[in-house]
Amino acid sequence: MITTSSNMPMSLKFDRVEKARIIRSTCHAAVRRMTKVVMAGAATLLVCARIAPAQFAHTSQPHGPDLADRPDRRTRRRWHLPAAVAGVALLAGCSTLSLGYGQGVNLATWWLDRYVGFNDDQKPRLRVALQDWMAWHRSQALADDIALLEQAAREVRQDTTPAQVCAWWDKFTQRRTLYLTQLLPAATELAATLEPRQLESIQARQASKNADWRDDHLQAKPAERLAGDVERVRDRAEMLYGKLDSAQRRYLVERQQGATPWDAERWFSGMVRDQSALLQALRAVAGTTPDTPAAADARQQLADTLLRPGATADAATKAWRQQLLTYQCTVGAELHNRTNAEQRETAARNLRGWAQDLRGHVLPAAATRRPSLTPAS
Repeated sequence: MITTSSNMPMSLKFDRVEKARIIRSTCHAAVRRMTKVVMAGAATLLVCARIAPAQFAHTSQPHGPDLADRPDRRTRRRWHLPAAVAGVALLAGCSTLSLGYGQGVNLATWWLDRYVGFNDDQKPRLRVALQDWMAWHRSQALADDIALLEQAAREVRQDTTPAQVCAWWDKFTQRRTLYLTQLLPAATELAATLEPRQLESIQARQASKNADWRDDHLQAKPAERLAGDVERVRDRAEMLYGKLDSAQRRYLVERQQGATPWDAERWFSGMVRDQSALLQALRAVAGTTPDTPAAADARQQLADTLLRPGATADAATKAWRQQLLTYQCTVGAELHNRTNAEQRETAARNLRGWAQDLRGHVLPAAATRRPSLTPAS
């Protein structure tokens, strides 16, 4: 048997190297699959409400009957800072969900540090804040998230309506608000320590992500836009139901070639405005002294920006976003009602599996590190 200079059999050394490569590859894949939405149960139950996500449709009607059968091209997941400030972004795959949740503090720390570039004084404060949030979530909120997943597993076997899909979206937004509210005090304290260079880093990362978003959604050729739109919604649907059949894929193409309120340019403009509002709020908080009127005003501005995104939009934009949400719920319901019994059983099995993956992370309420962090009513 061939051996190395350390007397380790070459086959054993290769086996260890190969195992390390597989683990590293799995971790990298897990990070890539982290959804832009926040927290454990919400991230997975969101699949039900996001069969027709906000960045998927367009009014263009390009030609090309082969779009429904186009092979998968896994699109890059794009995240933004409000989701990260909410705490731990969560993995969407059943096989990596427990791992991702268990490593949530490390993943969130890594992701936020890439955005901000924290100094040696800030990093420990960030980790403590995330650890406290995770302890709260495991003891106070995770059981409810698991219950929602189990409820979705029961309901997914039946036909649905647009109103029911929108009701699931409402559940997600309520959970998101709860999570953000819980983390907001610590996030605000940390934001007060941000330096000018860190604010510039956030702005630069926003610009980079915006360029990526434009590449994914605002291609010059209408046919490429449609292909990307179809693929995004198909990816999300197949994460829940498994592989879609040809008729279901054709439905997605036909639906997105028809009348739709989606306007990618308009969505992008609103996204940039929301980012600017967040950056402005962070600048207002940075460097403030606690217990002063100026600090109180700045912190309220940051809270409003995080808890009520898009609240400052004009009436026409708000009406358009509501119209778009209604359309998304309709498409989600129609696609679900076109699934067969086997696909629905796959969806139920996935939802139950996600719930089971998370169940082992639940802590008794008494284990919360800082009970005083319960969100204010």
